[in-house]
Amino acid sequence: MLDKIDKFEQNAEDARYYAEQLKDICEAAKTFNIRESLSGDGEETSYDIVFQLQKDFKLYVDLWTTIDLYRTSEQRWRYNAFNKLDPEELEETVDNSNRILGRVVGLCR
Repeated sequence: MLDKIDKFEQNAEDARYYAEQLKDICEAAKTFNIRESLSGDGEETSYDIVFQLQKDFKLYVDLWTTIDLYRTSEQRWRYNAFNKLDPEELEETVDNSNRILGRVVGLCR
């Protein structure tokens, strides 16, 4: 896991890409179900596994996008002029990161 942290930007980019792909697939599945119900040809196809995959993948997306945001922000906080820092943005980023990562850790247990 620690070797993957160094690749946080790529991991976050990949997570965002695949989350978008899953979103599109889920929207297509909903559209298919609507069309099936309108045609009246019988039962709708179950795409529960696709919706579950999207839900499960959210944990991964939250992990890597939060690490990406925090690490990118941290560089700004460390190396930009102190008087240029936005304390509300800093506090919000830290609080949201702690909340999201706490939830991720709790779900992984």
